[in-house]
Amino acid sequence: GQRHNKNSTMDATKLPELWILRVVSLIVLVVLFQVCIARVPTIGHETKRRWQHALTGHALVQISYLLTRSTAIALLLMASIGMFVWKVFFFENFQQAFGPLLRTKEINGEQFLPGAFYFLLGTAVTLVIVGGNQDDDGVDNDQGW
Repeated sequence: GQRHNKNSTMDATKLPELWILRVVSLIVLVVLFQVCIARVPTIGHETKRRWQHALTGHALVQISYLLTRSTAIALLLMASIGMFVWKVFFFENFQQAFGPLLRTKEINGEQFLPGAFYFLLGTAVTLVIVGGNQDDDGVDNDQGW
């Protein structure tokens, strides 16, 4: 079924500060959750990964109601590039932040980039192919990204 969100275009038009605050808040919450869940010693590795995937996916759905397609694509590509740079050039810092969420093959080099990189890039490619919530002219097509 289609999702209905009649206020997403109105919010973005009338209150850009609120719109920006909502997007930034969701992104910050996802990153904080990932870092915090990675450091909880009593939660199993795969459980941590599942919680992280669930929250990230949920946040992307929520953000999809707020962004135009071109903005979403740009942010997803920037996040992919950021993850690549962080992993390649600042590996120790990357591993400190996300190590407990990474699979062994992502840490030891069997898999060059973590699955999250491919998730972000794949979401951007899908959005390019499939379409989005708001056309770039700001018209809400009421279908999420």
